[in-house]
Amino acid sequence: MRDAIERLANDIAGGAVPLAAQELTRRLGCSIPTLYRIIREGKFAAIKQGGRWVSTEGEVARYLVAA
Repeated sequence: MRDAIERLANDIAGGAVPLAAQELTRRLGCSIPTLYRIIREGKFAAIKQGGRWVSTEGEVARYLVAA
């Protein structure tokens, strides 16, 4: 998971658009508590940015393919 977090941070630093938790739940088809659970369990790569969980479209795609 550490590699996924590094990749995510590099993607965002490189200009990838960070998606907020609400948008992530819409794209993943889950609730906020479920999103936080899969982040906590290391099943989905997300980082905190300004106190909010964010991820990218690429991470959403990776998660959906693996699920």
